[in-house]
Amino acid sequence: MEQPQQSASDGLFDLEGLRDAALEEALRAPIEQWMTFLHPDQVALVRRNWSGPARISGPAGTGKTVVGLHRAAYLARRTGGRILYVTFANNLPRVQGTFLRAMSPAVADRVEFRSLHSWAQEFLQARDVPVRLLRSQLFVAMTRARDLLWLGSVAR
Repeated sequence: MEQPQQSASDGLFDLEGLRDAALEEALRAPIEQWMTFLHPDQVALVRRNWSGPARISGPAGTGKTVVGLHRAAYLARRTGGRILYVTFANNLPRVQGTFLRAMSPAVADRVEFRSLHSWAQEFLQARDVPVRLLRSQLFVAMTRARDLLWLGSVAR
């Protein structure tokens, strides 16, 4: 007697069917919703209990920024405290702030989006440390900072 084929399921639900339906719905949505769509496979990254710094890497368009946005919203809801979201890109903080206000307005006021450069400059100025930016050295310094952050996450 031939056994019926089983699909990937978790009890009563066809998980693959649910994932496909969520993706199809997201593809029909306006671009603003698509740009904040969290694929079901990415939810574990958002909710994971990290024991220290973490780095998520991948090629453009794989959802790293969306994971970061949802992670910030998740932490703001979970902790009730303030969250600092820092990025190397100068235009990303404004865009991410707009997306967060649309997708999770209840916590948007507790997440601060900043570029690393603007945050560091304000931090130093608040402590009366003179800031003298040598543009010729900026790329080298940012690359070193990124590498140190990455090495710190690997060492943990």
